[in-house]
Amino acid sequence: WQVSVDSGKTFSNITPGSFYTGENTTELTITGITTSLYGNIYKCVTNTGTLPGNVIKISHSWKTNAPGNQWENPANWSCGSVPEGMTDVFIPAGANVMVNSQASCRSIVVATGATITLQTGAHLNILK
Repeated sequence: WQVSVDSGKTFSNITPGSFYTGENTTELTITGITTSLYGNIYKCVTNTGTLPGNVIKISHSWKTNAPGNQWENPANWSCGSVPEGMTDVFIPAGANVMVNSQASCRSIVVATGATITLQTGAHLNILK
């Protein structure tokens, strides 16, 4: 297995480490995925060729049955954690999200009929 951390410009052989096991088998296991791995491309190299790469993307969706409307409440998010700077965010129709702090995400899609309100002093940094 090989990994690219630069959008596929260069690939390096994967060595055993904190995230990877099975680097010399047909199945690579990645554990403890964090947003630092966002955009990494993984491809399997065999004796007969190279299989197409797979890209890691990390996303959070606002729960349609969220217990509240606070961006900062992990219980309101599909993954049980608040989005970070390298997280793609989706807010579904009907959601009413309130940002009370300094928040960030990589990208955001807000469906028609959803709202995001920034309280005084709050900031939502969208990286892309």
